[in-house]
Amino acid sequence: EVDGEVPVQDAGFTPAPTFVGPVAGVRWSGANRVDLEASVARRARFPTLKERFSSARGYRIPNVDLGPERAWHAGLDTAIRVVDPVAVGFSAWNAEVEDLIEEVALGAGEIQLQNVGRARITGGEASLRARPVETLRLDAAAALLRARRLDVDPPGDRLEYRPAWQARLTATWLPDGDRWEAEVTGQAVGPQDFYEETRAEWGTLGTASTWDAGLGWRPLASTRLRVQVQKLVG
Repeated sequence: EVDGEVPVQDAGFTPAPTFVGPVAGVRWSGANRVDLEASVARRARFPTLKERFSSARGYRIPNVDLGPERAWHAGLDTAIRVVDPVAVGFSAWNAEVEDLIEEVALGAGEIQLQNVGRARITGGEASLRARPVETLRLDAAAALLRARRLDVDPPGDRLEYRPAWQARLTATWLPDGDRWEAEVTGQAVGPQDFYEETRAEWGTLGTASTWDAGLGWRPLASTRLRVQVQKLVG
């Protein structure tokens, strides 16, 4: 896997070196009912222009030298087809992150995004897909996440805006096969920590939920029209 930034004249910063990371995976299928896949990868996430140049809220100082995050990712995915209309999945992953991008207090109320150190991000997800009747399809998923910095003493310092858990449920009504569909999606996000710069203390955002709705129409086999309303409730 190769990641890089394309140099742009007068962009105001020097692109980071091209990143080359190995990716390896193994997949096993058993009797058309169970799939297992394990993977290991070395990846990079380059900062966006907003992260490099933004001065949001009036006290964040731009950092044109902000570099990419690098991480080793390990994952395990399982898909089980219980019966024909029901399938469940389980996933677990771990990321060992280097050059983590986080806000750093500079003093006098100013902050800056910097590559601060190392972190471990571990999570797991369970999913369900079912069609109990011909006109109804259900998709559900729930995930747990633990994100901690490792470059502090003692290890375990919190990271901002990483929710402890997330859940989603989508119900799709199919009154005319796959030609028409009406969809409702509910999402919930668990508590997440944040750092209040003006008071120099940690706080926690509570659980939040939203509901979305959508309507789709397939006039031709190759054409699909869709209208969606996000955050209808929440």
